Amino acid sequence: MANPLATAGPQNFSFNQTMLRVKDPKKSLDFYTKYFGMTVINKGDYSDFSLYFLVTLPEGQSAPSDVTSEEARAYRKSGKYGCCLELTHNHGTETQEDFSYHNGNSDPRGFGHIGFLVDDVYAKSEELEKDGFEFAKKPDDGNMKGLAFVKDPDGYWVEIIKRSSDSPVTGRPTFQQTMLRVKELEKSVEFYKTHCHMTEVCRIDFPNYKFTLVFMATLTEKEKECMPAPDSEAAQAKLWSLPGTTLELTYNYGTDKDADFEGYDNGNKEPKRGFGHVAFMVDDVYAASEALEKAGCKFQKKPDEGKMKGLAFVLDPDGYWVELVKREVAETEAATTGGDEASAVDIDEVEPLDRTLSVLITQDDAKDQVLKTGFLNKEGGRIKSWKKRYFVLTPSALAYYSEQRRMESDLKGGVLMENIVKAQPADPSTCKKQYAFTILTGERNFQVQASSLEERDSWIQAINDALAAMNPEGLSSASLARENRLMKEEIDRCKALINGRSKPAGDIELIYFDGPGRGELTRLVLNCGNISFKDTRVADWAALKADPDSLPNKLFSVMPILKVGDYSFSESNAITAYAAEIALNSLTLRPEQRAVDNMIKNVHGEIQIKLYKTLFGSDESKAAAKATLPEDLKIVMKGLENACPESGFIHGGETPSLGDLAIFDMFSSKFPGLKACGIDLSSYPKFTVKLKSILPACLIYVCQKCSPLQKLSENIHLSQLIVQKEGFSLRFGSFSYTKTCD
Repeated sequence: MANPLATAGPQNFSFNQTMLRVKDPKKSLDFYTKYFGMTVINKGDYSDFSLYFLVTLPEGQSAPSDVTSEEARAYRKSGKYGCCLELTHNHGTETQEDFSYHNGNSDPRGFGHIGFLVDDVYAKSEELEKDGFEFAKKPDDGNMKGLAFVKDPDGYWVEIIKRSSDSPVTGRPTFQQTMLRVKELEKSVEFYKTHCHMTEVCRIDFPNYKFTLVFMATLTEKEKECMPAPDSEAAQAKLWSLPGTTLELTYNYGTDKDADFEGYDNGNKEPKRGFGHVAFMVDDVYAASEALEKAGCKFQKKPDEGKMKGLAFVLDPDGYWVELVKREVAETEAATTGGDEASAVDIDEVEPLDRTLSVLITQDDAKDQVLKTGFLNKEGGRIKSWKKRYFVLTPSALAYYSEQRRMESDLKGGVLMENIVKAQPADPSTCKKQYAFTILTGERNFQVQASSLEERDSWIQAINDALAAMNPEGLSSASLARENRLMKEEIDRCKALINGRSKPAGDIELIYFDGPGRGELTRLVLNCGNISFKDTRVADWAALKADPDSLPNKLFSVMPILKVGDYSFSESNAITAYAAEIALNSLTLRPEQRAVDNMIKNVHGEIQIKLYKTLFGSDESKAAAKATLPEDLKIVMKGLENACPESGFIHGGETPSLGDLAIFDMFSSKFPGLKACGIDLSSYPKFTVKLKSILPACLIYVCQKCSPLQKLSENIHLSQLIVQKEGFSLRFGSFSYTKTCD
């Protein structure tokens, strides 16, 4: 019973991982591999942290030898090992002598421990004690004899439990449980039962000690039928023979009725971080998240929020983070486990995204001329296995996505139509798949599988009809080859423009006054793109202007000035446009979108001129400028109302463009800015509504990117900015935001 590979529920939920943060991965990996027989199956390295995934390998399985390889990642994403222990290492903690994580067993409490089944608790404890490990409880300590709690290198408690004699596994430790304390037991049981499709396999009540334990596991329907009643002795006996991993919920009497009890800590709050989350693997993260959201569950992160798309964190009743991870199972495995071949997905890598293709097929005209869509299975380019993909045929390209619902952001690859020669049924001597067809191109051939003979022939016909429409005059192969060559040259030129940001010609220096003004927008743009630059602040403008060899005198006697390697240029419009190219990937925008950004940037300059007139000059001229300012602003403000989106950034997506930052600066700058100059925006209600959407989005992005934050606070009209070691919090009018730095 309790197959570690069992799944349950509409999206095939399976208990997949427990995450702990660790200070020194070398020590932690040695502890879990040497003493508890775990195997590292995958390692992921990122700029600031690394992830290590460890499992109790099922009998007969072996892990990839290179844990950083695509093969290792694919194995982890398959979930065919059961439940893993994810160790998260934030780089640098291993060298900090006074650094430690919180184990969850002192205030604030929450996470309790993980546990392993062993054949002999006493022998395992003796081995660990001999090697110098500290115990929270030895086997004969306390009232509960025969079980132990050893502390791992970070102080997390690891329970050592005796395995039942009827267990199908012997001779090696197995990852058996993760324990979480819960405030309201039945509410938590219902959450994991209803929303994560777990089964209560055992319930043990300890009235003398005033607590109850409930163990939950992922079971198949057949396994559920064989389960004894959870509160029976038979259930307890079976509990310690389970080969899979359980979730242990610990309820201390009275916590649900104690008005002063604020609840347990989820492990993700400074300064007491440690435990991170539990996770479930599902077939479709988006569908699972949608069902959870409809059921009223709260989210820490939805699938399309943040930078990491396609994964989600839902909150359980106690606020513990529950991650949803997409399962990727090879087609051959799906067939042997009862899966539908037509709906199978594979675990191998797909071709890199062609960014030129991405631009071409997302044009409005291409969207309006979709010729055919549908799910097909596609053979991988390097590792010859198959993945289910959602294909879209347009006059320009044949593209494929991982899921239909994510077409706006999840293009996986494809081929431009001018590169396709024809589509035809697959040669059975080279492709054994039923209903397969081949797409011939000049460089390689694609093998694709339909769900039926009719569907295969329909796709072949649609592709070949699209090709015929591209060559209505029946040009010869030589003529077509010439046309394709010229097109390829143009595409290569476009790739050079849009494939990533343009590279600066050298070190960058911005020269401007020691204040916001016309230079602040360029600072914002460069900082938001993580572009390093020297921010030179001019204190004595008169002396600089008097120097005939100074850069201002060589460049129209104005500032700001930007130096890039051997190049120097002035005029704020030119400078900010250049900054947007290298920092915000503005060349990946359509020409019309860049025109909108430039329009707003020009309006930004016009508003600055009008505001400057109220700040400089004689008292009479400043008073006159202030008197006419409301009328002077009417036209530009009405235009901005029409340019701003109802919500989010001007061009959508998750990052601001030059236009967004121009609006942000014209409103928030201390000198000159609409807010700082006391401009009454009540006459522009539509603009005000849109500001409430665009400003927080920009503010969060800017505050996450710009450094140092104290300098940012000097230039932006913030009500309050508090910078602390572990992060920062700020207030902007009625808007507030807090950021915790990992």
